[in-house]
Amino acid sequence: MSSLRAVLEERANRGYGVITHTELREILAAHPVKRPIVRNAELIDGATVLDEVVAFEATVHLECMADNHWWLLVESGGVRVDVNLGTKRAKINAIAEES
Repeated sequence: MSSLRAVLEERANRGYGVITHTELREILAAHPVKRPIVRNAELIDGATVLDEVVAFEATVHLECMADNHWWLLVESGGVRVDVNLGTKRAKINAIAEES
């Protein structure tokens, strides 16, 4: 059986772009992930931004901390990911910290 990473890399190498939620659920069900996956992306200007947080069978808690700040907890397989979301000049900023 291939690892989850191998399956996703194979799809990317075959030219598949977006994975639908249904496809992602099927892939994750076949390749259980015990811990959340946090991916960052690099923008053209070199800045690093949060791209996605993926977890299977996770506890999720979203709480509004202020009118322009939200805290999101994703917990799966004993790993906790805290995501702080904020707005500034009509842009959403996100930082993820795994603990």
